[in-house]
Amino acid sequence: MASFLRVIRQARWLKHPDWEWLSPCGIQSDALGDLQTRNNRLSVYRVESDEETEQVVVALAANRDNLANLDYALFDHSQLTETQFAICQEDGETPDLRVNKWHYDIRNLTVSKLVELASVVSSGCHVRVSKKEIEKLLRLAIRAGNLDKSRVNRGLLAKIE
Repeated sequence: MASFLRVIRQARWLKHPDWEWLSPCGIQSDALGDLQTRNNRLSVYRVESDEETEQVVVALAANRDNLANLDYALFDHSQLTETQFAICQEDGETPDLRVNKWHYDIRNLTVSKLVELASVVSSGCHVRVSKKEIEKLLRLAIRAGNLDKSRVNRGLLAKIE
């Protein structure tokens, strides 16, 4: 089953039962910071397996300045098409040319559509990949030739080689 992956900061999406002001199904407003749009578009990656998910995570980590935990949300592709979101494939800009073909933009987003999307993201699976695991996966991907080293952040590359 196809899913979309979006990098998030997990703490923004956690449920806080001790926060009296937040309903049990509520989403804190800080979560919208993870859904920052550009030109009314939001960038996501379509994946169909655990292997593809890992490959996207590695490609996104390779774009960063530093080694760090990487949090992401994985949510069912069909939840967006059912609610009539405009979705278009556009090549991504990672050091993994294969992953770049899995990049999509969710387009024509309004404030109400963004709130609807936040609900979809909130209901998805949220995962944290540790800094140590990211470092290991980056080294493996470079050795395997999955990443174009010339497109990997130079500062990051120096830390893992």
